[in-house]
Amino acid sequence: MIGLNQHINMGDWVGTIGFIIGGSAFIPQFYKIYRNKSAEDISYAFLILAIIPIILITIHLFQQPIHDTGMIIFYIYLGLAYSTMVLQKLFYSNWRVAKSTDIG
Repeated sequence: MIGLNQHINMGDWVGTIGFIIGGSAFIPQFYKIYRNKSAEDISYAFLILAIIPIILITIHLFQQPIHDTGMIIFYIYLGLAYSTMVLQKLFYSNWRVAKSTDIG
């Protein structure tokens, strides 16, 4: 716990706010995909091109002599978020195909 006479680095505040905003940016998209039961508007190319640099940056961060735990956690979270979108896209693509074959 930080005492009254201790100062918090302004960069830590900015980083924390950025982490919260960046981490919550996916929530509206997850909800829209779930609500519409469709992820057709999201391309696989976009998702793959988003996941690859996240993996590479995370590997790079692990190989640094001083680990920035916050950044590592953030990039792992981003990788999981994009991977979740890939799973939603696969699930709803298959769900839509199964639903259309059940009707016909």
